[in-house]
Amino acid sequence: MKLEELPLTILKEFWKGPKDLVSNYDFLKTISVFGGIPRYLEEINPNETPEQNICRLCFNKNGFLLYEFDKIFSDIFSRRGPIYKKIVTQLINGPLSVTEVIDKLKVDKSGSISRYLDDLVNSGFLSEDTIYDLNGKSSKFSKFRIKDNYLRFALNYIEPNKKRILDNNFSFTALESLSLWNTIMGLQFENMILNNKELIIRYLNIDPNSIISSSPYFQRKTTKNKGGCQIDLMITTKNFQIYLIEIKFAVKITSETIEEMKYKLNVLKRPKHYTVHPILVYAGELSPSIMAANLFQLISINDLI
Repeated sequence: MKLEELPLTILKEFWKGPKDLVSNYDFLKTISVFGGIPRYLEEINPNETPEQNICRLCFNKNGFLLYEFDKIFSDIFSRRGPIYKKIVTQLINGPLSVTEVIDKLKVDKSGSISRYLDDLVNSGFLSEDTIYDLNGKSSKFSKFRIKDNYLRFALNYIEPNKKRILDNNFSFTALESLSLWNTIMGLQFENMILNNKELIIRYLNIDPNSIISSSPYFQRKTTKNKGGCQIDLMITTKNFQIYLIEIKFAVKITSETIEEMKYKLNVLKRPKHYTVHPILVYAGELSPSIMAANLFQLISINDLI
């Protein structure tokens, strides 16, 4: 039995009384670590800061989540747990295709890695993002991403520091002080949005029955196009609309986001009879240049939760 994560819209209920006093920034930091897993969120103390909750649960030798990664992999995959751990470790920095996973593992091409990836998808740890054309036909190309936010956090920060935690030699004060946290937080936020993409569909007032496809999109560079690009989320509809959705989390979201979208609009291979809607789903402060450019329809995380 696979239980899906709870949607973003109801996760603040775990803060009980003070939930309306919790900022969305603190809410996102907490969910970036615990995801939408009810059992993890039950351990939250509403009177503590995100850092205090995370330190108590993840970086304390008696912490509830210190051994959770080992436990769930052992319970589900038994003696094959280390093999699955090696696979998901390759995905902590972003989505990969089967071929890319095989290359990183430096193993022979066979059906075993594909079967292991399917097991991880069926267990809820990974998501397989299939690429669709504008007619809704799936291609043979797909990428796998870590779907479980706790899993990525554990692999990046708990597992490498476990011995120091047990020896009381690890000090944790703030998420921002963790190595490469801004990059990881970007991936965690993107994952949260992709896991709750129906909120975007509802916000944009798109008829679900009109949707041909809604998934991350990858265009590989070939001799027949202008270049490769990656779309965080692309929604295509039967009435010839394409929604190109960029997902950003940063203290300050700069004008680089404008240039990134302009490049994607230039190289993306698409029929001319489709109308294109650039969308920016974000958490953080927008630079004035983004507002002035009038390129994006802007959707703040506050609009969704």
